[in-house]
Amino acid sequence: MDSVLNYKVKIPGWLHLIETGSATMFGGTLPAVNNIENAIMVQGFSKSDFKSFDEFKFVFLTGNRFGEPAKFDKEQIWYGQNNLLEVDNGVKQKVFIYWQNKIYHNQFVLLQSNTAYILIKFVATLESYDINISKFDEFLAGVRIEE
Repeated sequence: MDSVLNYKVKIPGWLHLIETGSATMFGGTLPAVNNIENAIMVQGFSKSDFKSFDEFKFVFLTGNRFGEPAKFDKEQIWYGQNNLLEVDNGVKQKVFIYWQNKIYHNQFVLLQSNTAYILIKFVATLESYDINISKFDEFLAGVRIEE
């Protein structure tokens, strides 16, 4: 539970937590599929870091353009996205990132609490995305915004 950013997460037993070196970010890896480990990362941002939830969405989703560096990380190239979907307290979208000579299939979930914006990322490869998206959905079911 993060009482400053006002959210809590139930960690599934299959998620292998990793050290991120950040007080506002945590994550882990999923069990390997054909020697490929997918990842889930959760990062919180103070609302004062952005003018609005729309600006937060712009940086992580809607403001990115095909073939250009991602607004959130200039080393990653935005390679496209599927439809933006509404979820409780936010939005989600499947996005494609080109990084280190490989295309990654991701799902980004952007949420907001009273005090924070929260980015939840599922990072996978083409070969493992469909196999592990149900695990990511299970993880998301354990995320709660505390008001």
